[in-house]
Amino acid sequence: PDYLTDGINSYISIPGDILSLENKMLEIIENYPKASKVGMEGRKIAEEHFNNIVVTRNIITFAENSFN
Repeated sequence: PDYLTDGINSYISIPGDILSLENKMLEIIENYPKASKVGMEGRKIAEEHFNNIVVTRNIITFAENSFN
C-alpha cells in the first residue's frame, strides 16, 4: 500500500524471504528507539485509514455500488 513506508511507519520484508525478515527483526532489536518511533507512526496510519468511520464508509460505498 502507498501509505506504508519501510523504516518510517512500518517494517517491510520481502514475502517468503527469510533473510529479509531476519534483517528487519535485527534492525528492530538493534535500534529499539527507532523501532518505537516507527511503531508510533504506523499506529497513526492505522488509526487514520482503518478507523470505524472510514471502514463503515467504505462498506456502505461498496454496498451501494454493488446493488445499483
